[in-house]
Amino acid sequence: GRDGFYEGWVAKSIVKGIKKRDGYLSLNDLANYEANISSPRYGTYRNYEILSAGIPQSGVSVIEGLNILENIDLKESGHYSGNAKTLHIIAETFRKIYTDRYYFIGDPDFSDVPVSGLESKDYAKERFNSINQLYPEPKSYRETEAGTPGKYENKKKKTENIIADVEYSGSTTHLCVIDKDGNAVSLTQTLGTFFGSVQTISGVLLNCAMTNFSDSDNPNILKSNKQPRSSIAPTIILKDNNPYLLIGTPGGSRIIATIIQVIVNIIDFDMNVEEANCAPRFYTQKWADYLHLESGIDQEVIDQLTKMGHSVRIHEGTDLFFGGVQMILIDQDTGKYYGSADIRRGGNAIGY
Repeated sequence: GRDGFYEGWVAKSIVKGIKKRDGYLSLNDLANYEANISSPRYGTYRNYEILSAGIPQSGVSVIEGLNILENIDLKESGHYSGNAKTLHIIAETFRKIYTDRYYFIGDPDFSDVPVSGLESKDYAKERFNSINQLYPEPKSYRETEAGTPGKYENKKKKTENIIADVEYSGSTTHLCVIDKDGNAVSLTQTLGTFFGSVQTISGVLLNCAMTNFSDSDNPNILKSNKQPRSSIAPTIILKDNNPYLLIGTPGGSRIIATIIQVIVNIIDFDMNVEEANCAPRFYTQKWADYLHLESGIDQEVIDQLTKMGHSVRIHEGTDLFFGGVQMILIDQDTGKYYGSADIRRGGNAIGY
């Protein structure tokens, strides 16, 4: 049980090992730790219900991004791999949500985060209307400005807090499970970078989550007893109040963009799970210097994006930089489950 880890010989060995490596941890730190149980964030997208990880995880950013994209008929616009305008608008949406994440999201016990404002459809409409559909604005991704979600905040609604930071690529894993009774789980676990802190004690792999704190004065600044913000965003989508899609991915800061793209591939572009998972991906955000494009984006699209003013960087082949999506889709007409494990990283889809 709990005490087998947080107290006793395991706890003592961890504290001793960390101190031996010039780290800081006490037996009281472990004994006094309590897990936080929070409600998922809730949103809607084209008549589907979205349930995603609460703050300081990044489900609210997934919901904000989908809310913004709801203001355009993506299917009519054309898939982003073959249409520069579609890709540009989604990329500009990423810039908006990552900027808002940086300035507004942090540990809810330490910050007053405008969660209902960030999730507001009216706020999303404002953010969409601020997108220049002809070229990136401002041209430098790093100069992207935060919005004003506070004026859309529902003060009567109990809010949580959200944080911001620039995260490393991570050794994160995700799994989706659904049983014969329809109980569904979407679970993301992370060590931080590919081997965490590169330390193990008594069989325990130690993470490097403190690198997720920001070194500037924003809601994610390091403080005692505070949770750092995380990009993880395990998500469950409901259709007619029943599980429809379970999805999540590793990938550091790219997690949010990757989850949004795969959801769009399935809901807007009618792809099956394997097609949606194998489709080429792209990524940018406030703190990026490039619009990262995976192989498979049409060369004409790349040329047009460059003419628009994007600083393009191509990743050849399928690249684990863009995550490793694991997902299950439930066909509510037939009752069949369809699973997909991303070819970019290890994983399997197994049925019973």
